[in-house]
Amino acid sequence: MRHLNQPKEKNCRPAFPMLHLHKLSSRIIVSKKTKKRILVLQKKFAKGIKCIKNRTEMKHSRGVYRRRSFRRNHSRRHGSRSFFSHYSKILGIILAVLLLGGIYHWGFNTSQAENLSATTNAQSGNTEFSIGESNQWTFLQDSIDLIAGDKIKTLGNGKASLSVLGGNTLFLKENTEISLVELNKQSDQKKAVIRLERGDLWVHVGELGAKDSLKIITTEQSTEVSNGISAFSKNENDTQVLALKGDLKTTVFQNNKKTSTLDIAGGSTIEINELNKDSLTEEDTAQFVKEVPPSFVKSKWNLENLAKFFPSEAQALEQQLQKKPKPIEPVENKNIASPTISSPQNNAIIPAETTSVVIEGIAPENAYQISVNGYTLTKYQPGDRKWSYLASTKFGTMVPGKNTYTVKATTRDGQESAPAQISINYTAPKKVEKTKAPQKKEYPKPVITSPTGIQTNTPWETSSSIITLQGTVPKDTTKVLVNEFALRQYKPGSGKFFYIANAQYGNFVKGENLYVVKAIGPKNQSSEIAVTIIYKPVKL
Repeated sequence: MRHLNQPKEKNCRPAFPMLHLHKLSSRIIVSKKTKKRILVLQKKFAKGIKCIKNRTEMKHSRGVYRRRSFRRNHSRRHGSRSFFSHYSKILGIILAVLLLGGIYHWGFNTSQAENLSATTNAQSGNTEFSIGESNQWTFLQDSIDLIAGDKIKTLGNGKASLSVLGGNTLFLKENTEISLVELNKQSDQKKAVIRLERGDLWVHVGELGAKDSLKIITTEQSTEVSNGISAFSKNENDTQVLALKGDLKTTVFQNNKKTSTLDIAGGSTIEINELNKDSLTEEDTAQFVKEVPPSFVKSKWNLENLAKFFPSEAQALEQQLQKKPKPIEPVENKNIASPTISSPQNNAIIPAETTSVVIEGIAPENAYQISVNGYTLTKYQPGDRKWSYLASTKFGTMVPGKNTYTVKATTRDGQESAPAQISINYTAPKKVEKTKAPQKKEYPKPVITSPTGIQTNTPWETSSSIITLQGTVPKDTTKVLVNEFALRQYKPGSGKFFYIANAQYGNFVKGENLYVVKAIGPKNQSSEIAVTIIYKPVKL
């Protein structure tokens, strides 16, 4: 019974013992919704404790509130059974809520991503891989499974492959490096994002689900590849995207954080660089998209990869290469309009300080090729109205005196127009006697003294799994590198070096192993030698 002078607490519910819910919830994985419910309960518990504190400390004019005395006497007679009974009920309710939240998270909540792996194989030469954020590279002997954050690179003589998301394969050419940016599975969707840092990549997609995603990205673009064949080339200045079989959807990263999505049809290619990326839009793409060059289609790199999936098609292309097509002999046809020459003027005088002149003009509408003095202009495309030719002293196409240039147009069926001619007079430059510059002395090359009998021009065979290369370098050598790896044990001034090739380290594999020893001296002078060691382990 409440005392008359005792104020009634508003919204004051029975108090519950305060629990460390944040500690309990951190040990059990629950969903965000369950965590919110726990926070609400926690606030209610805190409010309940505050109510108890206010009630038990209330006093009236006659003394301490009688209920405090009653509870003290009651607890003496009955102990704390009621308190612990009440505490255990609340604790049971909280644990049940947390347990149900954990079951829901693991049984029904499928939003958590599952990490996947990709298998890389060394096909030939030397291939290296790097794990996670580490900058340490290890030689790949056979194959290894990699996850997101790992990297692969091939050296000058190396080729490798990467199997990702099932039956999809990426082939790395020599001097190529890629990074596995993202590789996971969320619900029923698999996703892989591969960054091409440099080099050439050939991609075959054969088993990509409708919800799965495989992207090849560079600093200039991001391409969503689909079932078919595509290729990518990345250097310091630009990225080339080639759709060999099937269409591609490429997103170009423009300046000011803008993007533009392009559809590249099968058999087409596009080059993306700093000069044209802001001009690449969906409406104005035709002038940048070109047909895949026949030189790439018939290249050894494309044919050897194509043969793994389409052997008959690759064989047919190789047979075409072996057949030499008969050259079409042009036949002059006076009915075909001749090209016109717009600049320079006929019989123009070119001063000695000018070493090159651009001859340009207009091509007839039916021109398939334009030739100048028998040379076919490679940059001219059928249908172009303008043509240009560079006459230069560097290439021997402009010499002192009179130079005559004959320009002809050829149609697709081999009909040749009447020639158009222009002459220019180039003034011979005055001869200046040049003083011979002092020849630079070559920096002495390293000398390998061990193993005994090893030579630079002959492969050396061994069955041992560990080989130590020892040799000498000039004493002023500041650094010694073996396959671009700086030898830490080398002491400048000693003139001696050693390098351990160990099969367990990954820098000594079965078959041919090429080691390039490079000595760097003062003023960045350098010299190098290369030796080949063939490792043939003994079968026991």
